[in-house]
Amino acid sequence: MTAETTDTDILILGHAPKAREWLRALPCFVRAVTDACLAAAQPWHGVRLLLCAPAVDPGLLARLRVLPAMQDCAMVALSPACDDGRVEFDDVIDLAGSTAEAFVARIQATLNGARVRTRRNARYRLLQQVDDMFRHLDDPRDIAQAAAGLLGRHLRVNRCAFADVAADEDTYQLTGDYNAGVPVIAGRSRFADFGAACLAAMRQGVPFVVEDAETDPRTAATLERYRQGGIYAAICVPVLKEGRFVSAMAVHTVTPRRWRTDEVSLLVAVADRCRESMERGRIARTLQSKEARYRTLVETMSAVVWHMEGDRMRAGENPSWSAFTGQLPEEYEGAGWMDALHPHDRPAAAAAWQSASTHGHPYVASYRLRRHDGEYRHMLSRGAVVRSGDAAVEWVGNCLDVTDIRHAQEALRVANTRLQFTLDSAQIADWIYDPVRHSISGSARLARLLECDAPDGAWELAKVRERIHPDDLPRLGESFRAAVAANRPWRDECRLVGPDGKERWVAAHGSRYSDDQASGWRLLGIVYDITAHKRSEQALREADARKDEFLAMLAHELRNPLAPIGAAAQVLAVAGADAAKVSMASAVIGRQVRHMAGLVDDLLDVSRVKRGLVRLEKRRCDMAAVIAAALEQVRPLADRRGHRLAVALPDAQAWVDGDEKRLVQVVANLLNNAVKYTPDGGSIDVVLALGGSTTVVTVRDNGVGMSADFLERAFDVFAQADQSIARSQGGLGLGLALARSLVSAHGGAIEGASGGPGKGATFTVTLPLAAG
Repeated sequence: MTAETTDTDILILGHAPKAREWLRALPCFVRAVTDACLAAAQPWHGVRLLLCAPAVDPGLLARLRVLPAMQDCAMVALSPACDDGRVEFDDVIDLAGSTAEAFVARIQATLNGARVRTRRNARYRLLQQVDDMFRHLDDPRDIAQAAAGLLGRHLRVNRCAFADVAADEDTYQLTGDYNAGVPVIAGRSRFADFGAACLAAMRQGVPFVVEDAETDPRTAATLERYRQGGIYAAICVPVLKEGRFVSAMAVHTVTPRRWRTDEVSLLVAVADRCRESMERGRIARTLQSKEARYRTLVETMSAVVWHMEGDRMRAGENPSWSAFTGQLPEEYEGAGWMDALHPHDRPAAAAAWQSASTHGHPYVASYRLRRHDGEYRHMLSRGAVVRSGDAAVEWVGNCLDVTDIRHAQEALRVANTRLQFTLDSAQIADWIYDPVRHSISGSARLARLLECDAPDGAWELAKVRERIHPDDLPRLGESFRAAVAANRPWRDECRLVGPDGKERWVAAHGSRYSDDQASGWRLLGIVYDITAHKRSEQALREADARKDEFLAMLAHELRNPLAPIGAAAQVLAVAGADAAKVSMASAVIGRQVRHMAGLVDDLLDVSRVKRGLVRLEKRRCDMAAVIAAALEQVRPLADRRGHRLAVALPDAQAWVDGDEKRLVQVVANLLNNAVKYTPDGGSIDVVLALGGSTTVVTVRDNGVGMSADFLERAFDVFAQADQSIARSQGGLGLGLALARSLVSAHGGAIEGASGGPGKGATFTVTLPLAAG
């Protein structure tokens, strides 16, 4: 057995001759004993036996804290010396009357207890030293290197190493290595190189102990690998994490060695502590790295990070808040952060914070936050409580600037709305006709166009035919079949009839295609609403018809004065010196010429205004005076028909920048129309009013009124109402068209309204007031 030291001395107090007799019973321990008062025998496994005669040395007694009652012969086991040099005894054994055999048994039992205590104390001191050292290390290599050195020196081995194991649970790399008289092992190795038993033990989490590699049958197959490493005795202990072999620690000696159980357990304890410290170190370094990244992120990110305690913001811990808002720590500390919020958003933000802090749920709020340049930015603020156990430590959150996102979302929403509006307005839908299934599939827009849903996204052809106008169905079917038979594009138009009986015109386009020979052919096409186009065509036809009617009316109006003029010319030819006849003929000619000139002037005015050739001579004029001049022109005709003219003017003057002559012409045309289309004895009201930055002239009558259809085209050049009434009053019906053009040239607007035929009409002219 190899030598082993303890920290315990055995002191024998008694008669020296008897003691010497007993000591001779230990021939392996004692070779010579002197008669000295105090003598030390040779070490037995490192333990000294101190022999003392009955006359105990006073110096020795002074080292004892407690001295038991002296017997004829006693044995005392002494603990190591204290800091003050004094020694305590662990056990006192009375040897009076003992035999030599009993003495030897007592000695052996004492030494065994001393060894156990020594090993336990040494283990405790080593583990304490390891823990103290690991507190100051966080790098895995430093931890592994330090642990290997401490353990290697403590166990007096030639090599101690710590290894990290790869994912295959076989390959390893040394991260800590202590060597004493052996070469350094470098690079990557495999546990399988030291035998299958070694690898199996590692993966099972069982220590692998070799006392003599030369004789151990488990190492026979890989003995050369042991010899290359100078390994003749070894302990290798695995460390498992969640059942997986992740690391190992081993000790080697260059000579065979019988390993004690406590040495194996010590290696296991140090390996576990080493792995735990490495994990703590990695976590600590990860936390430090995350803290550094967090700080860097907070200082550089566009989001604003904040920390709160209760309902108070921490001063000095919100640098990004200060950088964004420009608030100093003493300004945002406590509740001062609310001052950076838009005043209108503060109540909602405070309510959301109160709810989150009261119930502990995440804080979410949207508000406008004032940037350091004074601009308010839209922010989305989120926060969560940080807890230690059940206690809330603080709140951490961030404010994300979503201003650009909101603007982009709004722009996208507007674009999508416009696109959707365009597609919905055009009613363009795609469709595919399957001749095998006799079905038509299409998008949701097709369903809206047909006003008929399809559960599986496809309509039977018969269902689609139900929506086609019966008058169009034969022609549509014929053109469709002809296009398919000739393998040419198909185009046609038809009317769709909705469930409510409303008709809509649609245009359909299709083209035959085939993606492969097996699937046959299909017809791919689009269909879109052309109702508005059809209505425009109808409107153009109606406008063309109205133009023809207008030309006929113009010819009639221009021809009517010719008969009186011709008659007057004949009278002049035969009148001779008859002054009365000459005067009468001259008056007829003059009246009819003025009438024709008025017709021509109206035509020229409309033409010039539409082409932008009318030059307005604008000046500051009073609209009350304009109305008065217009009334003066129409009053004779109104009086002849017995109309009641009522005028309402505001208290203040209504000044406009305009051409007074043209404005009088506008109001006069409205009044002329009112007189013309109001039966005898009717009422005509003229109202001048001020409204903000505009002035409004309203001409209202209780005459024949207008239908809704005619009201839509009342201001068109060729628009005509009841021809019997218009013809009875003469004129070309250009008054409203001319009035609208002149009002528009003045930057104003004119509108017409009527309750329907027989319910009168109202025309309103709005003009901007003159500045100042």
